[in-house]
Amino acid sequence: NVHALLDDAVTLGFLPDDVDRETLLPILSDVLNQARIVADDHHHNIAKSSSSETYAAVKRRRKEFIAVSNELNEIFFRYPFAVPEYFA
Repeated sequence: NVHALLDDAVTLGFLPDDVDRETLLPILSDVLNQARIVADDHHHNIAKSSSSETYAAVKRRRKEFIAVSNELNEIFFRYPFAVPEYFA
């Protein structure tokens, strides 16, 4: 539930109370939903794979993880995310 995640980020001080939720929510949802789809696909296919297929799947998964990480980094730079003092 990305809406609850966004609420928690505000409550915990990672985002300010006045963050533009209507703009951030769909962007964050898209990235996290894509990550979930990739993860679900990976877990579904890994059980059927040979060792060489598994290695290729791990390499592909690493690239997909990096892509999601890069997208999240873009979001963190575009929006006022901060690490609260109590967390650092």
